[in-house]
Amino acid sequence: GNKEDLTISGRYDITEGEYTFNFQTFLKKYFTVKMGVIIPLYSNVNEPYLGLGSKGAFIGANYSFNVKKNTFAIVEGVFTRFFDQQDGPNQFNVNLIYGMELPKSNLLIFTLNHETSSSADKTFSAINQNANKDFMFGTFAASWGKKISRTLTPSIKIFYTIYGRNAGQSLGVSLSTTIKIP
Repeated sequence: GNKEDLTISGRYDITEGEYTFNFQTFLKKYFTVKMGVIIPLYSNVNEPYLGLGSKGAFIGANYSFNVKKNTFAIVEGVFTRFFDQQDGPNQFNVNLIYGMELPKSNLLIFTLNHETSSSADKTFSAINQNANKDFMFGTFAASWGKKISRTLTPSIKIFYTIYGRNAGQSLGVSLSTTIKIP
């Protein structure tokens, strides 16, 4: 067994509403429990519609491990409850992620995502899809990133909705940059 003292560390940021506990000091693999609050700084009343615009809370867990050398996998589940309206919604999200380090500081990641949102409010709005509360969808994504310095990794992600109910079909590309704070 591990004889080191247990330490729990984390961060809290009201704009992201996340507090993370990491139990890797006593587990050989990485198991993380996270919980937080959602405090939107906007409301969903004007175009362009930004999101649900509702206060909420979430709790989630993920398990990450190395499949083999230079690869990793993450299994994550998150439950979210929105509070502003009696009909919620309640949302459950599952992510399956597989990544591999490639030569010359390249990183390739594949993601399968499933999200279910359930509510007594079954109304559907094609104009303001962010107001829909009862839906389900699954996406597949592939991303590639290139580490250009010790702290900077830009990446490109391609994603596609492979199934869904009361959700829009999507195909898209996103660009992002990861900044590692020393």
